[in-house]
Amino acid sequence: MNTSVVERILGMQKLYQGADIFPEIILIVDTIGSILELNTAGQREFKTLGLDFRTSLTSITAGSSGQLLEYLHLCSRTKTFLPGKIKINLRGREPVSFRVYGALFATKTEAFPARILLRMVNAAHSNNFTTLNLQIAELSKEIQRRKRVEVELEQKNQELIKLSAELRAQRDIAKANEERLQFVLDSAQIGEWDLDLVNDTAYRSLRHDQCFGYSEPTPEWGFQKFLQHVHPEDRTWVKQTFEHAISNVERWHFECRVNWPDGSEHWIAAHGSVYAVEGQPSRMAGIVLDVTERKLADERIRHAALHDPLTNLPNRSMLFEYAEHLLPLNRRTNRKAAVLFLDLDRFKPINDIHGHEVGDLMLTHIANRLTACLRTEDIVTRLGGDEFLVLVQDIEDVKYAAEVTRHILSNLNEPYHIGELTLTISASIGISVFPNDGDDIESLIVHADAAMYQAKLKGRNNFQFYTPSFDEGRQVQLAIEQQLKSALRTSSFHLCYQPVLDLDTGAVVSVEALLRWQNSAIGPESFVPIAEATGIINPIGRWVLEEASRQYREWIRHGLPSIPIAVNVSVVEFRDRDFVSRFEQLITEYDISPEALQMELTETAVMDDIEHAVTVLTQLQAMGVKILLDDFGTGHSSLSYLARLPLDKIKIDKSFISRLEYDVASRAVTDAMLALGNTLNLDVIAEGIESEALLNYVRKHGCHQAQGYFLSRPMDGKLFEAWYFNHCAESASIKSS
Repeated sequence: MNTSVVERILGMQKLYQGADIFPEIILIVDTIGSILELNTAGQREFKTLGLDFRTSLTSITAGSSGQLLEYLHLCSRTKTFLPGKIKINLRGREPVSFRVYGALFATKTEAFPARILLRMVNAAHSNNFTTLNLQIAELSKEIQRRKRVEVELEQKNQELIKLSAELRAQRDIAKANEERLQFVLDSAQIGEWDLDLVNDTAYRSLRHDQCFGYSEPTPEWGFQKFLQHVHPEDRTWVKQTFEHAISNVERWHFECRVNWPDGSEHWIAAHGSVYAVEGQPSRMAGIVLDVTERKLADERIRHAALHDPLTNLPNRSMLFEYAEHLLPLNRRTNRKAAVLFLDLDRFKPINDIHGHEVGDLMLTHIANRLTACLRTEDIVTRLGGDEFLVLVQDIEDVKYAAEVTRHILSNLNEPYHIGELTLTISASIGISVFPNDGDDIESLIVHADAAMYQAKLKGRNNFQFYTPSFDEGRQVQLAIEQQLKSALRTSSFHLCYQPVLDLDTGAVVSVEALLRWQNSAIGPESFVPIAEATGIINPIGRWVLEEASRQYREWIRHGLPSIPIAVNVSVVEFRDRDFVSRFEQLITEYDISPEALQMELTETAVMDDIEHAVTVLTQLQAMGVKILLDDFGTGHSSLSYLARLPLDKIKIDKSFISRLEYDVASRAVTDAMLALGNTLNLDVIAEGIESEALLNYVRKHGCHQAQGYFLSRPMDGKLFEAWYFNHCAESASIKSS
């Protein structure tokens, strides 16, 4: 200690009563009596008595030292003064008695033993002892209190040191976090801002200003300046959002469009919070981010989700979304709407023959034509493949829907020039009307689809309005479709053969193979269109060619001469790019001559794609196959196209032949076709000869070949054998007579 603790005690005593009144000895000893400290009064007293205060207390006491040690031990266990009595030996004199009061001064530690405070009062001064004892007791309490205060202060000091270290660490962490946050903001290109609502001035980072099109910081910025940059269509609701947030002192978030100084339009995402002082909004702070690229990406994704990738037309999803808003509006305004279900006629062969690239280009042209035929408030969608839907909304009368559909058909029928190709196509369209045929888009589409199917059955390239009877008809058609598939599996088809006769000699020139369905009342005029519409005609057509080839060989084995069999080829089959190669493979497989089979096609089939028709027919004719054009005169082909086709025969349709006796126009058309055939050096066959008068008329006007019920009904292969031999016998008999 710099100053003796004992001296400090005496110093306190002097403050109260003066040093002269208390001639007492105060000392600090350990538990074995070693004197550690002695006050000045004690030192004087020891000197007066001839004692050395540097000695041990046990060495100068009279009597047993064990009693003193026991007393000191007791004192070390109490903090209150313990009274006692000792005698101090003096040289050559009687021992002096002292009253002692001892108490624990400091507890034992690793470095120091326990220390005891002793007060020794000469018995001669004991009259003042009681008062002194009380004062010393109070002094001892004060010492203990101060020691506790010192300990508490030390603890607080340590806590402050620890808290200071923690604060420094937190400041370091906060600084690191701030640096990381700034790095994130810079990396994410996020701008910061802090707006003074009272003065309408703002602190901003450079990135903030860049979000509004400024490469350098702008000199001034505030709420009004911000609003000037907001897109006019967004400005009102953005201002309302700010005002609501300020009045409610709350957070906000929105995305809006902003106009840059160069006039370009961009998108920002803004987040902010309002802060108040004493309940009054004073400032607003937040961040801003340029989200233009994300918005554009979102728009591209949405566009892709709602549009056909090939034609860029809206798809089915967008149509439904569009209709959900428009149809209720039409209902409220008592207006009608029409759904047009459009299916291209014989589009698949274009893909098969010319490839999907040409097919895709044609679909794109068709989409453009459809769009050009409609008003801006109407919508055309592509369902997929060769199917399109048109929603004509807000119409007063269904007649308008019919006018639009006629306009569409007329435009679609115009030639398509794709590269060096010139292609044509038609469409079948079904129409349903809102609200007559359905009060939602789903039912309108279903009914328009049923009407479209009726248009297919009625010869294609036309439109039909939906009627409830179509539902029943559609069910019948579906049933026929299933029966056709079953008939293919069970071999329920067979061929009948109707001879074509030379009108000059009566000889059998060829036979036409006619498809029949065993044990079924459904005629070819009903099931063939369904087979064509569903694609079942392809496997049926292959079966017909194989059966005709088999029959030809059988007739040869049975002694019949080579009688060519004319096979009707569907337009669907004819458009197949593998048709020629499959035909060539067929005649090789059955080991028959190409002249054994003749190809009979309708005028519509060859005129759908004149370039393809010329190519295929030329290949077949080069093989030795004769080509017949069936139903001549019923289509819309021009004579210039007809002259290009590599044909061998034309057949005048029975619709003209059957009216020859009473219809002047039919006679004129028939005469013209006979003259045309002769001019083009083509054989002309009159079909549908059902009376002698008709036979005489065509023979008289230069027709040399004919077929019909008057000459012979169609018959199966075995019956034809018998008929043929009988016919030959009758012809020989007539000649001999």
